[in-house]
Amino acid sequence: YTDGNNCVSNDKNITILMDKVKADFLTNTSMVKIGGSVSFTDKSTNAVKWLWTMGNQGSVDGPNPVFYFNIAGTANIKLLAISSNNCHDSITKAITVTPTVLNDLKDEGRTIVYPNPFKDVINVDLTDKNKNVNIAILNIAGVKVIDKQVNKANDISTLDVSELPTGTYLMVLTMNGKSSAIKLEKR
Repeated sequence: YTDGNNCVSNDKNITILMDKVKADFLTNTSMVKIGGSVSFTDKSTNAVKWLWTMGNQGSVDGPNPVFYFNIAGTANIKLLAISSNNCHDSITKAITVTPTVLNDLKDEGRTIVYPNPFKDVINVDLTDKNKNVNIAILNIAGVKVIDKQVNKANDISTLDVSELPTGTYLMVLTMNGKSSAIKLEKR
């Protein structure tokens, strides 16, 4: 017997460690809005390590992660399950990540707000609105921390929110006297 290092053994008995690791997982949803979380539950057999790839949005380890998605589109979730003998198996499933949409403004059409959670900027897609729009951001105490008026909105309005501390906020959009609100999270 010669091993991978070209070492020769005259032993007549060779022990080969094998096991049957099988990767599998469940999610609490197959669709999530940007900024939303998805809980993953490991259903693998004979696994002792778990490596998760969340599409192009990051990676985590552990058997039952919760992950926040911040990019719209399809995220192909790959679980690599590893056994105690370092054998491995993988499985891939898709999650659909949709934009956060304000659609309570009745006749004003959909308005997309992204990313959520945010860090330094928030984008509000006001393309083809052609209306005067007021964008207000309130902190958890209800104090207005940003107030922006956009006249004849017809583009993506970007708000610099780098100075805001981490926390929960409420964005209120007002068009033609109608308002809609959405919860935002700064990380």
